[in-house]
Amino acid sequence: MKINLHIIFDELKSSEARIIAREDFDYVIADVRYLPKDYTKLSEHYVYFADGLSLQEIRSCGKKLQFVLFGKADESLLAVNNWSAILVPETDRNIIFEEVQQIFEKYNQWEDEVFLAIANGDSAQQVFEICARILRNPIALFDLSGILIFKAGDLPEDLKNTSWEDVMRKGYAPGDKYSPSEQKEVFKLIQSHKKPFVYQSYETFGEQKEVMTTLSKDGIPFAYLGSTDILAPFTFGQLAIIHYVQRIMEMVLKKDYASYLAGHRDITLFIERIIRGQEIDKHTLAYYLKKMKWQLKDNFCLLFFYKSDDSPVEKMFMNICSNTIKDLLGDALLLLYDDGIWAILHNDADWLKDEVNFHNLTLYLERTDMFCAVSISFYDFLYIKHAYNQCRIVRASVKEKSSPRICRYETVYMQDILDSLSTFYDIYSLCHPQILYIYNNWINGKEYIKSLQIYLINGRNITSAANMLHIHRNTLIYRLDRMKEELNLDFTEIDERTLLILYLSCLIAKYLDEE
Repeated sequence: MKINLHIIFDELKSSEARIIAREDFDYVIADVRYLPKDYTKLSEHYVYFADGLSLQEIRSCGKKLQFVLFGKADESLLAVNNWSAILVPETDRNIIFEEVQQIFEKYNQWEDEVFLAIANGDSAQQVFEICARILRNPIALFDLSGILIFKAGDLPEDLKNTSWEDVMRKGYAPGDKYSPSEQKEVFKLIQSHKKPFVYQSYETFGEQKEVMTTLSKDGIPFAYLGSTDILAPFTFGQLAIIHYVQRIMEMVLKKDYASYLAGHRDITLFIERIIRGQEIDKHTLAYYLKKMKWQLKDNFCLLFFYKSDDSPVEKMFMNICSNTIKDLLGDALLLLYDDGIWAILHNDADWLKDEVNFHNLTLYLERTDMFCAVSISFYDFLYIKHAYNQCRIVRASVKEKSSPRICRYETVYMQDILDSLSTFYDIYSLCHPQILYIYNNWINGKEYIKSLQIYLINGRNITSAANMLHIHRNTLIYRLDRMKEELNLDFTEIDERTLLILYLSCLIAKYLDEE
């Protein structure tokens, strides 16, 4: 196995050694040699043992040479020639030489064990455990939403205030514990780094440092590795080993990674087809719903969780949030679709009416800077397409960051109707002209029209309407009498069509004023 100088440096027992080397993940060193007399035969694939002063005798050969140097050395020559070196005080070179040879033997044996397990058809979990033996900290493999797939390496008994606490208790990585600013920083790093990188969240985990790196298939990430310095500090040598483990696990999982990362994929494929308006087989859908103990004609409600900023970084973050949302909602089916998280509540139409549920979900949305759109409850799973459209309408209607974190479609229903009408008609033509006149020209005309609207909502009951308006019933009677004269209508005897025209006209007048 080829390793790099950082791995050798980590394994050396000498506490006085120093390293001067590039921080890269190149595995180029295959063995150790004493420096030969013929410098033309020097190779990038060996680490050379030499006296520090001998650097002055080696002419630049255009190769990235690597050394273990004893005694004094001109460190400027390393930089000029792009060389790397471990600097060791003058000591018994043979002892150090044997120690480095043993390091190569250790890693060769480790690699042999890994590939033997792969050749024998051992499980991905078993291969992962062998990979982790060479690491100083435990490591975990997660799917893109942060769900724990495998863990390897020993953990300490006390996990309190570490990221491992939630991983072991809940079964997923607590990525949504980061502040909104940290979320963006982390996922930008994930996007820009194809190799392991170290991240430290002072706000969330204090002094704890984390290492992350993604696993990809055909250039598309499908999982990621995560580790923390829970037992030992991270060194660049350890990062190089994690990178090697990354490559091994990509090779192991790339053919069958879906079997490790699959959840409710069968049913979510049906949901996607229904939303897109494609035909599906109802009997097959009913079969998959039955596996979840659901039926086609049960009671459902759709929730859409989204960010006001739909940048690629925020979309990546949505994967992580899905785990906590699933915990909060309980018996719900989650689907990562388009630019958000879709949750189907089953037989829980009143879930959000529970004050504790509503409060806990609102707090989580505020902390993660997310919003939630809620559809009208529906009683046929195939109606999920309409619920999907309702949630989309809520998102389009609620644009300000100061808006409520949870918004039901019912609250934007009339606004949606008026917006839709205004795109096809001159909306003035749909409004009773005298309603517009009262609204725009009478003193306190807006209050008059509001009074008429509330009067109609309350079934033309004077007392109920006056109570809702917080005015005396005689004040309401006076306003209605004045409008009767203007409209030449008796409100107590109007038919259903006139009632609809009046009510919509009140809404349109207010809508036009807001526009």
